[in-house]
Order: sequence, then structure tokens, then C-alpha cells
Amino acid sequence: KQWYQRRVRMADIPGLIEGSSLGRGLGFSFLRHIERCKSLLYVVDMSNTDCGPIETIGILEKELEAYKPGMTENIVGIVANKIDLLHGPQKIIEMARAFPQYPVMPISALEQRNIVAVRNVLEPFKFLYAHQSEADMEMYD
Repeated sequence: KQWYQRRVRMADIPGLIEGSSLGRGLGFSFLRHIERCKSLLYVVDMSNTDCGPIETIGILEKELEAYKPGMTENIVGIVANKIDLLHGPQKIIEMARAFPQYPVMPISALEQRNIVAVRNVLEPFKFLYAHQSEADMEMYD
């Protein structure tokens, strides 16, 4: 197929939990869905006190690799959300140091801060949508 004939789907998979690769929760369903994805972007809640953001990414990495070795090769970055609830940049710095292989994009979805960083990472995929209508493209504007 030509580049303009390809279809790309974006999905939010919020239910991946520790033990998913063993079938816990809806693990296999989510992992089968993720397996079809060519690119993945982690979105992590930086304000989560139950499980720290670095630990969360570590769990996701472990579950993806346990399900199918090589799945983490499709990760294109980490979106560090809810920075509006942080007191300083320390958690972002720690995240970047823990995962130097990924760009870390600190954002506040609530305040619409730094959303352009995510858009810039996703920009190379935009050409795949050239065949869609203007209404479909609004999510990128």
C-alpha cells in the first residue's frame, strides 16, 4: 500500500495493570490490542501517590515484554501528565533520568500546558491521515 492508503488507529488503554501478562484483569484483551499498535506513547499521572510514575512505567514495560518480547521497541515517548499538581521539576527530572531512551513530555491537560510537545512527537504520524476528511483531522489542530 502507498503511504496515503494506510490506516492508523489511536487508542487509550487505561486498564493495563500488574499481572496483565498473566491474564489478570482484562490483561490479555488489552495486550492483544496493544500488540497490533505500531507506536505506543505512555501517559502517566505524575500526581499518583499510590504508585509512583517511575514505578508505573516500570510495570508497563515489564508487562509488555512479558507478554511479547520486543513490544517496548514501539514506545515513542512518555507523556508526564498533571504537572500542574507538582511542586517543582524534580519528578520530571527523575523520570527523564530513569528512562533516557524516551523523550519525556511534561504536560498539564487541564491547563493545556506543553501540549505542543506531544503534538511534535506525533507529527511524523500525521501524514498517515492525509486521506481522511477535515473533520477527522480536527483532533490535530
